[in-house]
Amino acid sequence: LVIPLELAHAPAPTATPLASKEQGPRLRGLHILAADDVEINRDIVATLLEQEGAIVDCVEDGKRTVELLKQHGKGHYDIVLMDVQMPVMNGLQATELLQMRDPDLPVVALTAHAMPEETQRCKDAGMIDHLPKPFEPEDVIRMVLKWSRSKPQDTISGALDEAPPYPAPAPAPETVSTP
Repeated sequence: LVIPLELAHAPAPTATPLASKEQGPRLRGLHILAADDVEINRDIVATLLEQEGAIVDCVEDGKRTVELLKQHGKGHYDIVLMDVQMPVMNGLQATELLQMRDPDLPVVALTAHAMPEETQRCKDAGMIDHLPKPFEPEDVIRMVLKWSRSKPQDTISGALDEAPPYPAPAPAPETVSTP
């Protein structure tokens, strides 16, 4: 028995960004604190977020995360991206302390552990979501847009704010009437 099959000619699916680059940075003006003990991970996250217009502070452990929040004060950061397993103070302990100082501050776990028990431990510590490593750049951006307590600056009005002032128009020429 032979069954002839036809191949469908559908375009291959492509990943679509949340916004096109023509619209500008998607995280413009957001203040983000990222904590990870691995330097390359901090560099990757910082570069990704800064390319999207965010203002990023990176630290290497949970203790530094708490110190930066003390230094800048409640309300300074829009979101925290927190590794769970770090030296000095882990992400779970740091999140509990951050929540005491700034209860509305969203903290998202970025961790290599995707097991349900780990996700529950993160939620129990006060983290609002969990993004397993390795992650796709769009997933991080989507997570920031979903949970940030502030909205990114409007790229059109932000561009107008940065535009140089235009000179005042020249005065209209005077007309002289003759009798």
